[in-house]
Amino acid sequence: MIRNSSSYSVQESTYHIQKPSSNLDMNSSMCLSQEFQQNRSLNKQYANRFLGEWHEETYRVTRKYVPSQTKGLNLYTTYCTPENPIATIVILHGYGDHSGRYFHVADEYAKYGFQVILYDQRGFGNSGGIRSHADIKQMHQDLECILETIERSQPIFLQCQSLGAAVGLSFCIANPSIIVQGVIVVNPYLQFAKKYGFFKRMLLTVMNKIIPGLMVNSYIDYGHCSKNNNIIKSVAEDSLVQPFMSIGMAYNILQLDSYILPNANQFTQPLLILHGKEDKVASHMNSVELYREAGSKDKTLKLFDKGFHELQNDVEFERVKNVILNWCQKSINKDKRISYLRGINHGLIAKNNNSSKFLVLSWIFIYYMLKNKMKNLGKIAKSICILALMIASLIVRIRW
Repeated sequence: MIRNSSSYSVQESTYHIQKPSSNLDMNSSMCLSQEFQQNRSLNKQYANRFLGEWHEETYRVTRKYVPSQTKGLNLYTTYCTPENPIATIVILHGYGDHSGRYFHVADEYAKYGFQVILYDQRGFGNSGGIRSHADIKQMHQDLECILETIERSQPIFLQCQSLGAAVGLSFCIANPSIIVQGVIVVNPYLQFAKKYGFFKRMLLTVMNKIIPGLMVNSYIDYGHCSKNNNIIKSVAEDSLVQPFMSIGMAYNILQLDSYILPNANQFTQPLLILHGKEDKVASHMNSVELYREAGSKDKTLKLFDKGFHELQNDVEFERVKNVILNWCQKSINKDKRISYLRGINHGLIAKNNNSSKFLVLSWIFIYYMLKNKMKNLGKIAKSICILALMIASLIVRIRW
């Protein structure tokens, strides 16, 4: 691991992660069921206290609704606050998920002196909004609302899981002037699966213009979440987990697909990337590409050979927790950053002129494809048809 003398450090990741011994694997598997029962009872205990404030052994828990920038829509939020917090960690859950499945994570962090903020993104969990329906601009606005509730003297970390990582990364790319202590992404979902080819993406773009609120099955395979059957069963039985997705939501995920990695060089915050190599939901190779392309001077990549999609709900959790806490503590000790959150942009903003190029090329393609196929039509009718198709391509064009 190489460090320089600047305020940031270049941390060259080594991809040869230490493999646990067979004995450790066996012991971890034996302990996981017991740990799961403890975590599940803790999550249920918190879930039964819907709103209000109470004290745990080393920290105070506050649960309330935080108003969003959308009138009448509130975000269900939990604050775990020790007496003298050294920093704040904001956890963004993934698609179909909710903050109630991260209480055991917050509990661990709070015991180490970190204030932890959990919130349900709009359309998920107990927050307001149409179920499984939101756009990136709204999710950025919601994140800003949560960040505004934090005392400015506190260093801020963003810990983002799966699709939450795409929200957090795009928020930082769109706002290069903001200052946070660091961004932690866990199994980030950065690209659509290859099976969704050009024509499916084009169809999604057209449908988003016509019926963005239509709900479709997201075909979530809960077996990809964890290696533990108790975890898989709990996800399947969780009434707050959303198996459906709106066309508009899918379209916004498509936009993130063509935004984050192409603009990763504009991401300048300290970055920690954690990913399981056995993740069937989000490819770990996208995390490797993110590490290579990110403009951060301080960036670290950690891969877990047998990790599934939810590292926080598997045998890797103890190692993941230690990596995150050590990284956060070292980051604060090395260069404590006072948060700066002014002039926030919302939505996907970057230097990108490919959309205009694509539009011109599509017009040329349409003209030559239809020129010979409309020989029997008169000049006026031919011109009208070509013009109509060009206008249609302008309306439903893909933002590249």
